[in-house]
Amino acid sequence: SDAASLPGNIAERGLDVDLLVNNAGFGTHGRFTEIDSERDAELVRLNCEAVVSLTHAFLPGMLERGRGGVITVASTAGMQPIAYETTYSASKAFARTFSDALSMELRGTGVKALCVNPGPVPTEWQEAAGYEPGYLPPVPGKIPAEQVVRESLRAFKRGRRSIVPGFVIRWYMRINAPAPLPIKLRVIERMYRPRS
Repeated sequence: SDAASLPGNIAERGLDVDLLVNNAGFGTHGRFTEIDSERDAELVRLNCEAVVSLTHAFLPGMLERGRGGVITVASTAGMQPIAYETTYSASKAFARTFSDALSMELRGTGVKALCVNPGPVPTEWQEAAGYEPGYLPPVPGKIPAEQVVRESLRAFKRGRRSIVPGFVIRWYMRINAPAPLPIKLRVIERMYRPRS
């Protein structure tokens, strides 16, 4: 896989990685039993295993140099279970937990870990996941990818552990956080239910 060969390719060029951005990933949308099992397994390999493998490959060098960081792009989907994005939301919960725990291990080393939890960002991700072209779930606070990058780099420089980019989605997530899980699950199921 590309993730497995990347550390060797970087080493052959004599380069040091000071900032690793774990951003590769994709999602699936639909009833769990109707999604191809190999596609979901591929999702777990990319969204979870590659994050761990690449961090293992590049973090030791950062620690030796006493500087650098790991930015892991999770999602607001990892902050609550999402029906019809079952494996995707679970993979982003993994990424979030991984990054949060890593940030605590790195305290005092000069190396930082930041977890980025964007909400809906209009990209080709939605179509690749199985949504109809141009469709985004009815979640407020859609922001462009460029804004996610700007806010994430600013948070990284400030030494933040986690960020939800975008004012509207950040407040939406805060307002919904105390809601009882059974209610959230029902509302989210309706929001993400396949339209066909």
